[in-house]
Amino acid sequence: KVREMKENLEKIPSIAEWDKTGPGPVQRGLTKRKGTITVIAEYKRTFTIASGFADEMFEPKVMSPTFREFGAAAVAVLADQRMGKCTYEDIKDVVEEQEEALGDVPGPLPVISSDLIVDEVQIARSAAAGAKAVLLNYSISGKKTDFFIKCSRALGMETLVGVSTKEEAQAAIDAGGRIIVVTW
Repeated sequence: KVREMKENLEKIPSIAEWDKTGPGPVQRGLTKRKGTITVIAEYKRTFTIASGFADEMFEPKVMSPTFREFGAAAVAVLADQRMGKCTYEDIKDVVEEQEEALGDVPGPLPVISSDLIVDEVQIARSAAAGAKAVLLNYSISGKKTDFFIKCSRALGMETLVGVSTKEEAQAAIDAGGRIIVVTW
């Protein structure tokens, strides 16, 4: 996937040209009519609760259909072993389970890799695992955000950019981000 990404990078159109193609399937799936809320379910193997850590989460193939059945618009898998204890194999498992819902109602959800992206190899690994999009944290990717967005596009993936200030939001848009996630 890294080789494919590098070969396709030179073919990526400008932001203005890219915008003419309209929103991708992930953006369309996340965009709802005014007044409604879109939920992105997040899967991780551990999380903090008031009493400490909950270490015994269900396997991805058990949780994945639950997210779909309860109305999530997408599933984000925190593929960072330090934070969420997930791997790219977990992304692959969620993707495979979602693909099994093809033809069902509700149908398959797009899977987002929400690893803490610091280099393009992670983007290639996300694509190889079947993710339809990656989540970039602008405070981490900074000036590399535009490059990472291009890397994602080169592999046919969309990008969500997490921001926590209006300045980061504007910088993310200027870099080509079209799905902005507000974090705090």
